[in-house]
Amino acid sequence: MGAFRPSPTLERPGPKRDFERDFNRVQNPEKFPPSSGPAATGPADGAERLVLGVAAWRDLVAHCRREAPNEACGVLGGQLFAGGQRAELSVPVVNVLADPRRYRMDPRGLMAAFDRIEAAGLEEVAYFHSHPASAPIPSKTDIAEARIGTVRMLIVSLEDPQNPSAGFYLLGDGGARTGRLEIE
Repeated sequence: MGAFRPSPTLERPGPKRDFERDFNRVQNPEKFPPSSGPAATGPADGAERLVLGVAAWRDLVAHCRREAPNEACGVLGGQLFAGGQRAELSVPVVNVLADPRRYRMDPRGLMAAFDRIEAAGLEEVAYFHSHPASAPIPSKTDIAEARIGTVRMLIVSLEDPQNPSAGFYLLGDGGARTGRLEIE
């Protein structure tokens, strides 16, 4: 397989993103574990953790509410650690489908989100999207569309808009594993 190169239409002036690293990370996730070192075995219960900062939680809930009744989506920036990741930055991305039951991130918006996360000295640690009228569990569509290895996904439910709920999942290989979500 040859080296991955971005489409010329996605290249922008400014710092260059390491597309080859990102492509290899997606194609060969086993070579890019979520953390390095001997302690990378995960929490005692075996579930990978997403520790979400309160400010990032508030930002992404506000974004989900603004986009309702359509699904909202975006990227979480943070740091990886043994057994999980800590997200401190929520970066909204436009849902080009503008649909209450599906989302598709705008490609240019996604690249801009990656750039913003990188400029903050962070890395993308997970993606998020909302379920405006259903529980925060992966739908069949969510699972089917996770085609790039393991996708770390935070799903926010607005079934009760005043009291949103969320779940963290690892999607891939035609299924979903439940992770552990902590907001602090």
